[in-house]
Amino acid sequence: KAVARGVPDVDRALGKRVLDTHHFYLEKLKGYPKCFQCVRITQPDLQSPFDIAHLLIGNDVFFAVVDEPDLIHELLAVVTDTYIAFRRKVEPLLTDRAGDDAVYLHGCLFGGTVLVKDDTAIINLSQEMHRLFSKAWNDRIFEAFGGGSMHYCGPSRTWAREAVECPWLR
Repeated sequence: KAVARGVPDVDRALGKRVLDTHHFYLEKLKGYPKCFQCVRITQPDLQSPFDIAHLLIGNDVFFAVVDEPDLIHELLAVVTDTYIAFRRKVEPLLTDRAGDDAVYLHGCLFGGTVLVKDDTAIINLSQEMHRLFSKAWNDRIFEAFGGGSMHYCGPSRTWAREAVECPWLR
């Protein structure tokens, strides 16, 4: 039912709380010009579409990619569209830019304007499954924002280089 409803209203529930928090930070920092120049308001801790699917479904997502791949792709489409809509909504509240093609996040500089965190997918899926259920959706996000970076925690995979090849990856 949730998939059929499509992209939820990002101005409600947790989305509203995150947006309100970003508004609060922005307004408070404006009163302190020197701090405003140095303290970065960055994107929320957005995960990759597959990681979000894992958070929604739990470990059953690993069975579902085999047993119900069409449903998972429908879910990933909605999650990706929601990610893009929410990230665009929060964009005016961010002070994370470092020039035209990089952002500050977690004390580092990342190329592009968005950071996708692909922890669950790249660590737990095979190369083929990652290509089918994560990479394409991550690439849609990178394209939507004119480029970005990807992060994942955990051991390196021999095939990870292929997983991150994308004309939009910075």
